[in-house]
Amino acid sequence: MSNNTTSNGRLIMAIVAVVTGILSIFLIPKLGIPAMDTILKAVYMKIAQTGKPDLISAAKIVSFFFPFWISLCMASGIILILLGHPLYKGDKWARPIALALLSFPAITGAYMFGPVIFFAKGLVVNALIIALIGLIPYAIILLTEKSSLTDKLENFGVFFLLGVLAAYNFTNGHSSLRMLMGRADSSFWNTEYFAYALGIPAEWLGVVLILIGIPLLAAKLKAGWWLCTSGLLCMLVGTTLFQLGAPSAWFSVGIAMTLANLVLLFTPRISKRLTNQEDQAIPPLGNTYSA
Repeated sequence: MSNNTTSNGRLIMAIVAVVTGILSIFLIPKLGIPAMDTILKAVYMKIAQTGKPDLISAAKIVSFFFPFWISLCMASGIILILLGHPLYKGDKWARPIALALLSFPAITGAYMFGPVIFFAKGLVVNALIIALIGLIPYAIILLTEKSSLTDKLENFGVFFLLGVLAAYNFTNGHSSLRMLMGRADSSFWNTEYFAYALGIPAEWLGVVLILIGIPLLAAKLKAGWWLCTSGLLCMLVGTTLFQLGAPSAWFSVGIAMTLANLVLLFTPRISKRLTNQEDQAIPPLGNTYSA
């Protein structure tokens, strides 16, 4: 990404950042907290009806991660409002940070889909709105770059997939953690159990690396390329383990998206532009030293 924009583009980014910041501070908690409350009530009601205490793991995870992600969205909203002025002035450092902050609402909404669909289907729209609060501005800021249409589309593909995969893999880790915590008894220690146990750390490490890597890659730093690539490889390992333990089309789609993102990042033309290298693109994995 060149992070060069027109005056109209800078104005659009500034407005988008401020509006998204306000929505993140005030609307996301208003949508997320009732969803959490409804889910927790449904979980305990289901435990009473079915007598399955293993469902208590769902309540524990939701009661931690819903407030965790909502608070991250609110904090990112404050910073997005403050970024309005630097974005309008055209400070190049502000755009990568804005992209990273917008990933929080996107991940929050995507993560909420699983628990909401399972325990509170009537509130699916809440999760959708929260996800869109992050995804729409994320896409707008990606497309405001002053560059060729080809470059815009390539950048959009790389960064949009990175954001989607961060949300997708955190959600996978969450649902797998619930399954893992609900199978603490040794009678459930089978291939599926160990696939979850080994896959969750890989998935969530990948999410952390991607979240750190997105702003660095957007700033055209080589470290961003390595962090994002490493994160994708971690996610690939985790999703493959889930697929081996509990085969599903859902995991197959995740593997396909991860491979597509890796192909984009390893494409010489794209890696060269994203890391500001004039002479050569990032080489494939292997020895980069010459004799």
